[in-house]
Amino acid sequence: MPRVSRRVTMAAVLMAALSLGTTGCTLVYRYFPVPQVREVTQEELVGTWLGWEGSSVTLHEGGEAELHRLDGGGMDFDEGWRVTGTGEWEVYETDHIGPRVMLTLVETTATDEAPEDSPYRVPTRERWRTGPSESYSWGFGLDRDGGDLRMYLFISDEDRRIYNWFLRA
Repeated sequence: MPRVSRRVTMAAVLMAALSLGTTGCTLVYRYFPVPQVREVTQEELVGTWLGWEGSSVTLHEGGEAELHRLDGGGMDFDEGWRVTGTGEWEVYETDHIGPRVMLTLVETTATDEAPEDSPYRVPTRERWRTGPSESYSWGFGLDRDGGDLRMYLFISDEDRRIYNWFLRA
């Protein structure tokens, strides 16, 4: 029986350890808890919220909203469209992550394309395929950072947990 050198044995052990480390111990962000609040009042939400690259949402009393250059949420973010218009909003309760803000597009007044240089946007061959549907909705999560309320959307693949934070203006 041929003898295997010590070097070959060590190389095989090292390769096995590396492959186990990269395949068996992959960090999956979707299992991390998402930021949340226990309760929120509509009065706390009324006002203008600023997001990335000039996007903003203004929530008015009575459930009306104005959106300015708002990107699609989730995987729609990668399509590259941005929308300006009016909408309606409401707070709704979830079973596991507390209250959220549902914003529904009512009327589109303008659309444009998002900046190409975002490190978070996945390059696609068919950018700006469709734009938002006429009844497009966003589900904003809520968080308190040091006591200050902030809203967020997941952008791109939600399993990656990349946030578009909206802070009070």
